[in-house]
Amino acid sequence: MKKNQSQRKIRTSFQTQLFIILLTVLALFVVVEYFIVNYSFRGRYKTQEINEDNNRVSSFVASLNGSENELGEMEKFINQTGAVLVIVNNKSGSFELTDSLTNEYYIEIKSGENSYKIKPGTYQTKFEINDLVNGSIRPYSTGYYTFVSLTLNGETIIESGESLQDSIDIQNATVESVVKPQNFNFLYENFSYIKDRLAFISTSLSKFKEVKANESFNSGYYYSDEASSTLYCLYQPKSFESSEFVLVLFSLVKSSSITNTISSYYGYVVLLSIVVSVLVALFISRAFSNPVKQIESEMIKLTDNDYAPSNYNFKNKEMISLQDTLNTIKIDTKNKVESIENQKNDVEKLNNELKNENELRTSFIARLSHELKTPLMIISATTEALADDIIPKDEIKRNYETIIEEVDKTNKIIKDIIGTYKSAKASEMNLKITRFSLNELVNSLLENLLPLAQHKELNVITDIKTQVYMDADKELISQAVSNFITNAFKYTEDKGIVEIKIVSERTSYLFEIKNYGAKILEENLQKIWLPFFRENEGVDKTSTGMGLYVVKEILERHKLEYNVENFDQGVVSWFRIKK
Repeated sequence: MKKNQSQRKIRTSFQTQLFIILLTVLALFVVVEYFIVNYSFRGRYKTQEINEDNNRVSSFVASLNGSENELGEMEKFINQTGAVLVIVNNKSGSFELTDSLTNEYYIEIKSGENSYKIKPGTYQTKFEINDLVNGSIRPYSTGYYTFVSLTLNGETIIESGESLQDSIDIQNATVESVVKPQNFNFLYENFSYIKDRLAFISTSLSKFKEVKANESFNSGYYYSDEASSTLYCLYQPKSFESSEFVLVLFSLVKSSSITNTISSYYGYVVLLSIVVSVLVALFISRAFSNPVKQIESEMIKLTDNDYAPSNYNFKNKEMISLQDTLNTIKIDTKNKVESIENQKNDVEKLNNELKNENELRTSFIARLSHELKTPLMIISATTEALADDIIPKDEIKRNYETIIEEVDKTNKIIKDIIGTYKSAKASEMNLKITRFSLNELVNSLLENLLPLAQHKELNVITDIKTQVYMDADKELISQAVSNFITNAFKYTEDKGIVEIKIVSERTSYLFEIKNYGAKILEENLQKIWLPFFRENEGVDKTSTGMGLYVVKEILERHKLEYNVENFDQGVVSWFRIKK
């Protein structure tokens, strides 16, 4: 039992399955995007930045070679890149800062007749010859001063509210010279950061990647330090000594900042992506599953015998084709069900007919045996009496006549039965088609049957002047017409009216016989065509009940329209012949 339960499959709806598939695909997309952003994107962006910075250093080294203003090139490079730039050497086997050719940085200004050497205090302030200086200065070291306050070319650079006793006011002084160091080592010579970087380079030079030398430099190396997000560029310009290098330190803040910012917000991005993914997956799954649900609903209706065609406004051709196919199936199923119902009704009808026929056959046999029993008993008793000479001589002739009369009656019953079955069998055989006049056939039959009408004093009205020729089996049609006429004479009360006529219609000829008087019971109108059925047994006890059955077989064999119906004053029998 447990094994069967474990093997049982979990069934889910199409919408749920589609939703899970779409959500999985979108989740995989988010995961892939995460790895791309945090690894591939970060790596590519950082590599691009390293290459760009290396190219800047290479271009700078090229401009530095043979330049008469190396300091200007360096200053320009620092201003453009914001990098740390120092000159290093490895004379001692490890990298150290190279001493500046001029370790002093000062400007010389002239105020009136006096000249002063002033150390700016910061290299960030740029002085040029002929700049206008206002402010105050005080002694700094032997022969040098420093600014207490400074306005350079009308712009306040240093603002101080202090008033020192040894300060000197400077008004409208001009810069006569600017003395700068040949490199920028003096700015960083006391920085522990630079000392640590130089120590790192000295011990980790094997980690550096070599840059292919060109006409601008003898050798070049670079290394990206992930821990400190620093790019080391170590180049030896051709104009430098063999032990001297330009060291440029770039902060990889740009790529790190971007990728770190993206990474910090990626949690929100992932959360938003999940929400959007769920909504999108739900929308798409519904969009795809709703047509399937609608088709499923139509299939359920079909199982409930609802054959109304579906008319959904589908957008894709596959669902439209499926709907058309389903509608075709509905129509086909409806037709087949109706056909089955009709066949069922036909079978039931046939079964009822067979049942009625069996009942009629049984009743017919009982009636026939009763009809034959009486004359046979009379014949038997009379014959025995004659054989035993117990009948007086003067009555012998009358008894013989009685025997002959009963034999004739019995013979008539047998002939009717044999004739009826012969006619029924003849309707199953090949028809002997000839062309004959229906008018002449009816007149001939009336001559033979008029004695029966005269015996009942019937008023027979005929209107058969319309000349009608038909192609049919004359003998069988004669049998059918004769049965119609005979029935009309039999079932019309004495001195009643029988009307026989042929009517020309637009596309056919109508032969009809009306007998005025009693009508056929409505429940018997369909039974009269069954074999052995007699609606009024008191009219003719010797009737076999096969007359109208034979008529039906003959007229259907000729594919003629026919019927026996009640009308206001009696019964009408008819059949129709196409022109």
